[in-house]
Amino acid sequence: MDVHRARFVPYPPSPITSLAFSHSTGASLRGQPLRLAIGRNNGDIELWDPKNGAWVHERTFHGGRERSVQGLVWISEPDEYEDRGESTKYRRVGRARLFSIGYSASVTEWDLCTGLPRQQASGGQGEVWCMAAQPRWRAKKDKDGKLIIDEKEYKGQDIAVGCADGTIALLSTADDGLVLKRTIARASKKNARALSMRFRDRDTVVVGFSDSTIRVYDIRGNGTLIRTMALGGGEKGKPKEKLVWAVECLKNGDVVSADSSGEVVFWDGKTYGQLQRLRGHEADALCLAASEDGTRVFSGGMDRRTCVYNCVGAGQKRRWMKLKHVRMHKHDVKAMASFDSQKKMSLVVSGGLDTQPVITPLREFGKEYHRALPVTPQHPPIVGAKRLLVSWWENKVTIWRIGRRRQENPDSEYLDIQPNYHTVAQMTLKGEENIASVSISPSGDLLAVSTSAEIKLFHLTPQVAGATSALKIQKLDVPSTMAKSGARLVQFSQDSKWLLFLRHDNTLHLARLTSSSEDSTPVILKTTVELDRPLHQRLTKEGYPYQNCLNGDWGNYDATISRVAFSSDSRILAVTDLGGNIDTFLLEGNEDLAAPDVDVVTATSTSSHAGAADDSDDDEEDTTTIYYGQHWVPNPSPQTLPRLPSHALVFSFRSTPSSSPHHQALINGNPGIHPTRHNPHAHSNAPPTSATTDAHLFIVTALHQILEYDVLTSRLTDWSRRNNDASNLPEEFKLQRERAVGCFWDVDAAKGYKRVWVYGASWIAMFDLGQDLPGNGRVGEQTHARLVEQQKQSDEQQLQLQINGTIASSASSSSSDDNDNEPNSQPVKRSLESRITLPQSTSTRKRKFSSSLDPALAASEALSTKHALSLTKNLTAARSVLSGAGSKILKGAEKDSAGIREAKLRKYDKKGREIVSDLSANAIARDTIQASEDEDGVEGEGAGEDDNDMDIDPEEMQVSVHVEASKQDGNASVNENKAFHMITRYRPILGVIPLTKQDGWEETAAHEYEASDVSLEVAVVERPGWELDLGERFVGKNEKDL
Repeated sequence: MDVHRARFVPYPPSPITSLAFSHSTGASLRGQPLRLAIGRNNGDIELWDPKNGAWVHERTFHGGRERSVQGLVWISEPDEYEDRGESTKYRRVGRARLFSIGYSASVTEWDLCTGLPRQQASGGQGEVWCMAAQPRWRAKKDKDGKLIIDEKEYKGQDIAVGCADGTIALLSTADDGLVLKRTIARASKKNARALSMRFRDRDTVVVGFSDSTIRVYDIRGNGTLIRTMALGGGEKGKPKEKLVWAVECLKNGDVVSADSSGEVVFWDGKTYGQLQRLRGHEADALCLAASEDGTRVFSGGMDRRTCVYNCVGAGQKRRWMKLKHVRMHKHDVKAMASFDSQKKMSLVVSGGLDTQPVITPLREFGKEYHRALPVTPQHPPIVGAKRLLVSWWENKVTIWRIGRRRQENPDSEYLDIQPNYHTVAQMTLKGEENIASVSISPSGDLLAVSTSAEIKLFHLTPQVAGATSALKIQKLDVPSTMAKSGARLVQFSQDSKWLLFLRHDNTLHLARLTSSSEDSTPVILKTTVELDRPLHQRLTKEGYPYQNCLNGDWGNYDATISRVAFSSDSRILAVTDLGGNIDTFLLEGNEDLAAPDVDVVTATSTSSHAGAADDSDDDEEDTTTIYYGQHWVPNPSPQTLPRLPSHALVFSFRSTPSSSPHHQALINGNPGIHPTRHNPHAHSNAPPTSATTDAHLFIVTALHQILEYDVLTSRLTDWSRRNNDASNLPEEFKLQRERAVGCFWDVDAAKGYKRVWVYGASWIAMFDLGQDLPGNGRVGEQTHARLVEQQKQSDEQQLQLQINGTIASSASSSSSDDNDNEPNSQPVKRSLESRITLPQSTSTRKRKFSSSLDPALAASEALSTKHALSLTKNLTAARSVLSGAGSKILKGAEKDSAGIREAKLRKYDKKGREIVSDLSANAIARDTIQASEDEDGVEGEGAGEDDNDMDIDPEEMQVSVHVEASKQDGNASVNENKAFHMITRYRPILGVIPLTKQDGWEETAAHEYEASDVSLEVAVVERPGWELDLGERFVGKNEKDL
């Protein structure tokens, strides 16, 4: 496999401006799903599922031009109980609702199912700068402990907002609405902006202003000012007034504030007097977060510090002390959110201008490492076809062409460092919405772009012949019903004849592409077809529909389609949703270009058995849309694919060569079928079969479970049945915290392997589906004969070396250990039988085989293997205690044996490049316990990026990973017999694009290009964090601005 390490693709991730958990404590969660919303400066909102520390990016609600998200809050509607004549009432769980603000005078509610704004309301006066949600209603208890429930009492959660002119307003969310309820108060000074806000209880709200004051209001009635707490003037040489950037209310009623002087102030909740003032930051303190019991507080600020404060004592003797501060961010820390549960996770999420969310343990702070989530998105914003690479961001699309590697001139004393990529097209879309999805056809001549408002299609043609030629972009006409509704996903089929577009209402549509009879320009047929998915309804034990705060009568969040995939011959379409359900559709019939391009018929006319006297009493018309004799139908298999244990992150059909007759356009694809008087719309209903279609669907779930299904039979494949146990997965793969993002295929029938390469943000793993994984102690039947033959040849070579006396000492000792009276050939014969485990036998263990003939090197490999296994064991134990953040910090000898220090595991060559062994010790260090000390001496898990790496390194850009042999230049290699291989030397991976060997654009002589017999060539697009333009940052007294 030839690898191009591409770092020329720009990807400017947007700063994090707000964070919010759907539930803040385990008590409020009550068994409901937990979600984290991340708001960014470009208007995007990301929804993350913590999954007990796995952290999966589920969805992105795309923003638009000049939009920003400066605040996020969740509310939950009150539960409803219905009396259905049973001993217990049926509980209808309240719906979770998400609201945002951003440099405007309105508050926006988002539809979690469609990802679009649902409704808006204004605060009444100017821009909304802050907001807070009323605490969830809880029944009160009397002296005897009985619940006091007032049926007339309002049990919903209203939203308080603070405006730029100091106005405090209350918005009602009752009856599924969002309207202005009343104005609570107005500030006395014109410049007293409301900057921060938090509810102390359901009737009291605490607001921080820009005039060095904190005001407490009673929201009942017309609003009453309870108390004003003054922070005092600023220090000498600084602004007179302090800006209260954040306020937080603790469980006992105390108030905490963070201001522009860098101080964190604690206030008594009863007297509203100042308890304590601590200086935790050298610059503005911007955000706060607290534990559920109110004994630990976190703060973040412009100086990149995250400070931790602990409460000592209780009652009147309680005192706060600063525990420590760490620098986990590279720039300002602007937002924080906490979730604290006694039984589950306990963590703080922080984010800011460095665009990367950081997870810090809350209760286990000091016992576990923090963890940085990948800065690259779960859905890669890049696609490719042939040798074209397309990337997009906001409303811009850029297309590159990646050239082939040129032959090196041995007579030249200079190294050719000329880049082999060229920008061939750039365009900016009109409109205010950000781009939601982009797809390029495998033929490389069609480009589809979608936003929340429209779908656009472009025809790409080279202006002149040549590898550096620019592309001519021609906009194609799109049916109005298709163009004006927008889509959140577009994707071409493998034969470039179908364009799938997924509406925001979660409906699937397909459009047929053909060529114009006049100038062969691609054309979309006006009639599109909608594919109906079956209703996947889960039931409880009592037989009621399953529901939670995300799924109910109002909508089904889990039914949101997350991945789609076409088979290699484009005759099978598979889709899956966030609930793990899989639906498949088949393209029946054979393509007949002589047939009408579109034929919409009813169910009675599509049946060849329908007679003239047959009268249908059914008023509902079941229509079928036929394109050139083909039509889409749901998979008629009697068995359905089971629901996945977690939703799919990698969803792809096995790639196979186009050898099926369905890939070819036939003059008459339906021989023997002719229209008759009773059946004027005659067409073939022949479905795809296993003989013509590779229906193997490869899946990697959010919990990194690997499955492969045969779609036509709806069953696991033989390989998946043998390797579906999680214990069989290699430890290197199981230890990866970063979730899988995508995959690409390398299938070579001549060499007998079926490899799929799965990649994440910093790793690439290979699984050979022709062999069983090493963990199950056997090899696949397909490769058994080949392994026996290769082992026989290797043993014969070793025997010849023994006879020649090359390694006589090693041979004699080996022979004496087995049997002193046996000749040298006997151990070789016995090793041949014992080293390869037959597929039928599972009782014998597979021996470790080293291809090296050097005894010293073999011993070194064995020692490294033992060390790597020791690392794996200790690191697995370190992860036994999880708060949702990083790994457990090991102490003493355990710390040294686990190799926590990065320097103990990393090795570098003379050029300063990192050397990665087959054992991937660096993979374990990078992903699990990589200690990156900051100037304050605090260790944590990070991205592990090397700031000294060059932006464009000719040797790094053209890394060759050959299958045949391992080179000695530090490049990773894949042994032909390996069933699994993992590489972790890459920087944050934005995506991987397979490249074809030729695309018809080359005008240079073929001999100038380096000959390559590898079956696969890919471009690995990397986006190192140090290349991001984060702007100027604050530099403290004891640090240098590097």
